[in-house]
Amino acid sequence: MSVVNVEPPVLTCREFFDKKECDRLVQLALDTKKLQRSRIGGNEEKDEGIRTSTSLAIDTALLASQPKLKEKVQMLLECIESMLDLVDSDKDPNFGKFKHPQPNKVTFELPQIARYEKGQHFLMHEDAFPYQVALRKGYQRRATVLVYLNDVQEGGETRFDALDLAVNPEKGMALVFFPSFSNGVPDVRTVHTACDAIEEKFVFQLWISSGLSSPTRKEQKMKVDLGQKTKPSKKKGFGK
Repeated sequence: MSVVNVEPPVLTCREFFDKKECDRLVQLALDTKKLQRSRIGGNEEKDEGIRTSTSLAIDTALLASQPKLKEKVQMLLECIESMLDLVDSDKDPNFGKFKHPQPNKVTFELPQIARYEKGQHFLMHEDAFPYQVALRKGYQRRATVLVYLNDVQEGGETRFDALDLAVNPEKGMALVFFPSFSNGVPDVRTVHTACDAIEEKFVFQLWISSGLSSPTRKEQKMKVDLGQKTKPSKKKGFGK
């Protein structure tokens, strides 16, 4: 594991997936013929030009029809759980169906495989939900894990716009960052862009969410004020 930015933490892990695993995931995703235009936060409005990739949601129905994919993804999730030391996980034994986590417990959202063809992108965005939205949902995204499934020589960087930091796709490498604080407030410093692809790019995507307790009105105001006062850092990470 390498640290590419200290505060907020941005980490990479080379060869997290081996090259054959990457190739199998890409081929399995293509074989399903179910890659669809990516949405933003599950929103049906897909034509704003903000996110132009295609994605495959790995859900129960897909896994039932793709036993090899289920076996592979289950193994990969166990690797991620071990890497992040998720001792308080609240996973559903029926893998492939998202289970809302209880307060102070964590769970995996449904993993996705995204495909970026030439010119496709995901413009600057946060992975965390707005705080009030997270309260309504009862959970917040605490960690993002991206694993690049192919080498990309040009284009397709993951750029952290507030940190002056860009990560180039490398086959098998995991990128990990934390889009919110432990109290559920988004960390605006983690805003990022999936830059325009020049060469085709495939990415395995996973969000790890934590359950939130219902705060008092006073606590809500304090947390929102904290989020608004958090200034994006211009400090460069090392290892660029």
